[in-house]
Amino acid sequence: MRDSPIVRPVPPQAYMQMMGLRPALHWTSWCIKYLLIFTVTSGLLVGVAKYRFPRSGAILPHCDGTLLFVFFLVYSVTTITFTFAVTAPCSKGRQDAQHIWA
Repeated sequence: MRDSPIVRPVPPQAYMQMMGLRPALHWTSWCIKYLLIFTVTSGLLVGVAKYRFPRSGAILPHCDGTLLFVFFLVYSVTTITFTFAVTAPCSKGRQDAQHIWA
C-alpha cells in the first residue's frame, strides 16, 4: 500500500517553495492568519461578556473590557505558540508518527 501509484495533492507549502519563497514565510502567514481570527474571536467574546442582557444583565459587569480582551489575546498567542511547538519537530508526518506510536 505504501508504494501505490496514487497521485497525492501537493501541499501549499510545496507551491511556495517552487515559487522561491522561504518556509519561514509560510509559518509567518499562518501565524498572522490565526492571530487575526483569534483577535476577532476575543473581541466577540468580550462583547458578549460585557453586553447587558435584558433579564439577567451582563455576564461580567465589574470586569474591565480591555483587561478581558488582553487576557483572551494572551491566551490566543499562547495557543498559537503551543501549536508551533508541537508541529515544528514533525516535518514528515508518517515518519514522526512511527517514532511516536512505535
